Amino acid sequence: MQTPTGSLWIPARVAGAYAAVAGLWIVGSDGFVAWWSGTPVRIWILDTGKGLLFVAVTTLLLHAVVRRLVGRFEAAEQALRVSE
Repeated sequence: MQTPTGSLWIPARVAGAYAAVAGLWIVGSDGFVAWWSGTPVRIWILDTGKGLLFVAVTTLLLHAVVRRLVGRFEAAEQALRVSE
């Protein structure tokens, strides 16, 4: 089993950081715009939910892409070690 700094954790850490920053941005910016424009709370909740759903989907896609890239990097690294 690898430690939390191992390559299996890289995709989770990248995706988690993205989700945290993007989620805070969605909630904060939507909240500010709703407050500034006087948007009803119901509309703000729907808009924020839509934004957070987008963040969730793109987080999963980002995790998959990073996991695939880390796998390719590890395979290339292993092939280089074998060839030495």
